[in-house]
Amino acid sequence: MRLIDYYLESGEFPAAAWMAERLLAWHPAIEADRPKLMYRAALAYHLAGDDKNATAKLDELKQKFP
Repeated sequence: MRLIDYYLESGEFPAAAWMAERLLAWHPAIEADRPKLMYRAALAYHLAGDDKNATAKLDELKQKFP
């Protein structure tokens, strides 16, 4: 989570999105932090200019964690 925040702060938005996606897909004990990661992934995608993936993550976040 800290590495994703570091990437976001330093302007490495694609790297932050990539790391968030990997954690969401593969980390076995991430369920408690899943909404935080989904938010960070959506933000990173948006700031990277990938509105399609940003909207998809935001919709998934709204649907699963209202």
